Amino acid sequence: MKFSKRKMMMCAALLPVLFSLVGCKKDPNQIDVVFVPSRDATTLGESAKKLEPVLDKIMKDNNLPYYFKISTSTTYPAAGTALMNSQADVGFLTGTSYAQMTVDHPGSVEVLLTAQRSGFKVQTTDYKNPNNTEEGRHRQVQAMNGEIDNYEYLAEQDTVNVANSYNSILISNRNHKENGKATEIKYVDDLIGKQVGIQNNTSGAGYNYPKLFLANMKNEANRKLWFRPDSQYLNNDYIKEHGLTIVSGEPDASKGEIKGVEIKGYDAAFTEVMNENSNFAGVWGFMDIRYSNGYNKTGGKYKDDKSVFTNTYTVAMTDPIFNDTISVRSGLEKEKKDAVSLAFKTAVKQGDVKTEGTGANIIYNIYSHTGYSDGVDANYDNERTIYRNNK
Repeated sequence: MKFSKRKMMMCAALLPVLFSLVGCKKDPNQIDVVFVPSRDATTLGESAKKLEPVLDKIMKDNNLPYYFKISTSTTYPAAGTALMNSQADVGFLTGTSYAQMTVDHPGSVEVLLTAQRSGFKVQTTDYKNPNNTEEGRHRQVQAMNGEIDNYEYLAEQDTVNVANSYNSILISNRNHKENGKATEIKYVDDLIGKQVGIQNNTSGAGYNYPKLFLANMKNEANRKLWFRPDSQYLNNDYIKEHGLTIVSGEPDASKGEIKGVEIKGYDAAFTEVMNENSNFAGVWGFMDIRYSNGYNKTGGKYKDDKSVFTNTYTVAMTDPIFNDTISVRSGLEKEKKDAVSLAFKTAVKQGDVKTEGTGANIIYNIYSHTGYSDGVDANYDNERTIYRNNK
């Protein structure tokens, strides 16, 4: 068969494209994992790189051909989009982010594992709240502030009683100043008309559960628990009907409004709450950012420094939040899902959280996870309800 000069030139032009497509093909044994910074992105990126060889060794030890490539994403929605578009195989998503993906893009992601965390002794043994009541949470907050039995709270971990949920807490600086003047922030109503630090609207602990908690201040019993006994807002008619609200603009105190300003990540939130001259009257964050981002942060300024607790005040605590997920893109092969499950369940139990370089230490420093259980989609029904109500 003879080719014309023109046809030969066309074929030659197509060759680089064909080679390009072949060259870009992903190694079928590579598993792409995406993390989202819960602290500064540089720290997370460094920890993620340390985790790769730990996971790869687990694969090798079990005669599996897979290896892991870990990257970071700027936000949880971006991580969810990466899963949906098959740009990533595995993503660490909050319960809120997972719920959002399943509502907005049904069938795009699956929950593979649910994170476990060591419980806090103040909750698991010292001041239990078995019936999950508002009064029980208020009592735990009092204990954390040393207002019961001279209790000293240092966020002691309970490694025996593993928790599958956590709470969001509102924290203030005990020496907070506004315009150079000491201003006490000890009750929820102290924040009305002021500015608080929040995370983006996909964050359960940094936004959604605080928003729900504040809305529930329309309940008289809740106001009596969390407001000052002589508060001018106890019988405010607008608050009785609407509760307290987070707004982005200038807050109207007469309507129980609190200005919420996004702080990017919990390292930044922790820094703000340790600064008595901060523009924020308080910050919302998971229980307990003072421990993971301060007291127990390897190489950090506040490592083993009790002032992270003694100089701060726990103002409020939300309902429990179901733990984070390790989610996978829909359509990921069962063999890979099994490999991911094996890798993370094994790594998180390798060594302990205080021994640097072990899987347990690396994962804890990234997300405070101490274990993983098989994920159940129905466990996130409440998250879906909150998300639908907030849309």
